[in-house]
Amino acid sequence: LTRRTALAVIGGAAAAAVGGAVAVRSTSETGLVRHTLERYLGPVSIKVEDLEAFTEDFSADKPWLMPQGKLAQGYELATGLGIAGTARSLLPPEDRATLERFERRLLGAFHETTDFGWRQSPGDPVRYLGPVACNNPFATLTA
Repeated sequence: LTRRTALAVIGGAAAAAVGGAVAVRSTSETGLVRHTLERYLGPVSIKVEDLEAFTEDFSADKPWLMPQGKLAQGYELATGLGIAGTARSLLPPEDRATLERFERRLLGAFHETTDFGWRQSPGDPVRYLGPVACNNPFATLTA
């Protein structure tokens, strides 16, 4: 056993431990939603309760759009590490399409149901307004 081999084994074990810790850290739907939003919108200052309520309503509305299982875990990990684009290019076409539909619907729902677009500055907190929020001031709502 040479010193290089020993260092390679130790380095590989350390990398695997760090990767495993990051993967286990947050594999919930809320973590996936947060990482995806931050990938496209930058840091989003939103209360945990509001993010959880948004995620719950989003996934309840169209549950088939949420990535599941290994795809969700792998995509969350790749997004958290900043390599989502590279990781996506390695996926089969049907998984890429699943992620694209999820992201488009997620970003649209986030803009529709939060006050993200109304903030005065990027550091202002984002509030979740609810699943049926109407942001159009010119809308005529009838019962």
